[in-house]
Amino acid sequence: MGQQISDGNKQDLASGLSTLQPANVQASVASMASGINEYSKSAMVPHPGTVQTLEHAVRNMQPRHVEHILHSGVNVNEPIDQEGHTVLDAFAVEHLSMLKRILDLRTSPEEKTRIFYTNQENARRVHEILTRAGAEMSTPENARFGTNQLLA
Repeated sequence: MGQQISDGNKQDLASGLSTLQPANVQASVASMASGINEYSKSAMVPHPGTVQTLEHAVRNMQPRHVEHILHSGVNVNEPIDQEGHTVLDAFAVEHLSMLKRILDLRTSPEEKTRIFYTNQENARRVHEILTRAGAEMSTPENARFGTNQLLA
């Protein structure tokens, strides 16, 4: 006979086993498999943690990739070129370029607006991640030319 235990499960006193039904276990396994499938569909692909992969993710405004790469230990303020520019410099240049491309789109106002909001949200998230990680722009001492020449 079963006895009620404090967590609400019944336990067979003779065997000491809980009364978990195989169907419950199968449902739990199916739920985990579903979660794994959703994660794999999320476009989160492993990146080696280098400043180059971080720069690429920033330029493509991919917040999940930026976060993943930073979690791998990449220094957010490591120079990305010989002039000493940082990924925050690259972000600023890419954000400006993105806005110009959106303004030049030849599409309906509704579509242009949708694209604008989507891109701005990605840019906002990337900026937020970089800010939380302590990203800084380069200084005049280590970046001696204007942004129009930055990482051309």
